[in-house]
Amino acid sequence: MSAQWSEADPGAGSPADIRAGAGMNSTVASRAADALGDLSAAGAAREQGWQATASTALASGLTSGSAELQQITEQATADANALSAYATQVESIKMRQTSITSQIDQATSRMRVLRRDLELWDDPDLIERSESRIADTQWRLRGLNTQLDQLANERAAADNAALIALGGITSRGTLAAWSTPGAPASVTLGQLAGMSETDIATLLAAHPELIDKLLTAQTPAQTAAWWQSLTLDQQHALVLGGSTLIGALDGLPPAIRVAANRINAANQLPDLERRQFTADFDHLVTVNTNFVDPHLVNYLRRVADGDVQLYLWRPEKGAIIEMAGDPRTAKSALFVVPGTNASISEFTSDNPTTRFASWQVEKSASHSVLAFTVLTGPMPYLTPAPVDFWSNGPQNNAFASARAPELAAFERGIFAAIPAVPTVSYEHSYATAVGSAAEAYGGTPTARVLAGGVGAMYGYEPADNVTRYAIQAPNDVNRIYAGQQAWEVGFGVAPESIRGINILDSGMSGLPINPTIAQLETAVAGPLAVAVQVPAGVESHINLMSDDESVNGTSLRNVRQILSELGSRR
Repeated sequence: MSAQWSEADPGAGSPADIRAGAGMNSTVASRAADALGDLSAAGAAREQGWQATASTALASGLTSGSAELQQITEQATADANALSAYATQVESIKMRQTSITSQIDQATSRMRVLRRDLELWDDPDLIERSESRIADTQWRLRGLNTQLDQLANERAAADNAALIALGGITSRGTLAAWSTPGAPASVTLGQLAGMSETDIATLLAAHPELIDKLLTAQTPAQTAAWWQSLTLDQQHALVLGGSTLIGALDGLPPAIRVAANRINAANQLPDLERRQFTADFDHLVTVNTNFVDPHLVNYLRRVADGDVQLYLWRPEKGAIIEMAGDPRTAKSALFVVPGTNASISEFTSDNPTTRFASWQVEKSASHSVLAFTVLTGPMPYLTPAPVDFWSNGPQNNAFASARAPELAAFERGIFAAIPAVPTVSYEHSYATAVGSAAEAYGGTPTARVLAGGVGAMYGYEPADNVTRYAIQAPNDVNRIYAGQQAWEVGFGVAPESIRGINILDSGMSGLPINPTIAQLETAVAGPLAVAVQVPAGVESHINLMSDDESVNGTSLRNVRQILSELGSRR
């Protein structure tokens, strides 16, 4: 499109050179139009006096030539207009960038002077005024950097628009058919597979709303069959050009999803690395109001390097799924679904929530377990704010209703991608209600393990052909209100009351608690009698997600045994 631009230099390129390209296309259009006029004149002369046998052949040639010249004229004119408009946009971005970077340089110089003066002064009033000026300058620098970010977004949009506008069917392949207003809304996965890598990338960049549409356009089983019908070249084009779509499309082979999300991580890293917070005021151009946690940047570096297998990465939806193990050697698959307080930050932290799954993979014979730690969207969380707790606390069963279709879609995607592999879902805490509700949407793994679970909402009907287990400490904090529900508060079906469920030993100790015991203790000794048991109950509850065998060894081994027995039946 012009010289390669970057987010630090969104105005790169020469508007004059772009306009020169527009002029060349205008010349081509003019000459083609002149030639078209000559052909029209030749056709008129034939009609006036030439009736020989060759006249028909000439007429056919004139018609074909006229059509081709008309197409060249229209295409060259459109390209000239697109380049001219693009040159104007680049020129505008370049002028504004020059102004912004000049202001950044001035503010940075001012910051150095203010910091130097601050070190020299002892007068409290002067120090206070200097600190105030430093704060004002920092605020101004953040604002200027935000403006620079906006220019980068504007340049990306200009590039996408120009790419779609430039060229005709020959140069744009099948993309030309989708460049008219309203046309992209009707594109299908099958049509996308007929495009080149560049066409796919251009179309999805210009119309990101297509991604959500295509993700739900067909069932995971249909997607699996569609993918198998494609040639290797078509698959490569889709992964490389449509990584954002392919990395989230249920029904595809896990390795394909991981490859696509590795590309997504690499594509996002440059912007995220630039946006990391820094306190180095000698390089204030790197300061940005859009703070990015360094843990996230480090995590995506590991994804891009291939050290972490990311099966789903949709942070804008609060969704992430990390995979551990090798699909090629898998004899059973594990879904670990964390509950209350689960968030993307728990995946990217130094103490990640993925350790339970990793333990199962590492301890399995010949790495026969393929494991996924699953977060499909926002989960409830504990907060001291009363209003926020009422809306977003773990007593609110609306989260289970919202997450259930998403969990089921993920599970059905695995069923379709690796149909011969039995599956076990290990659902912790609140996630047990999500797993129970997901059964109605087809989320029916071979076995479900409800760990420290809340159970299910009223109206839950256990699906056939699912074996269920419950693991919980005697004093698990969730036992205090197990089986209690009033409308959207609580869960009316306790884990142990689910028809046919198998109770497994957690190996944990503690004073047994349940709603009846809690009410009795409260009546006899007051609320404090129950309150003093809560810390130990919370600890037991949390430990069910641990990979530490000293605190959760029995549960870890129970799940490993279930996976091993199911895998041996293949």
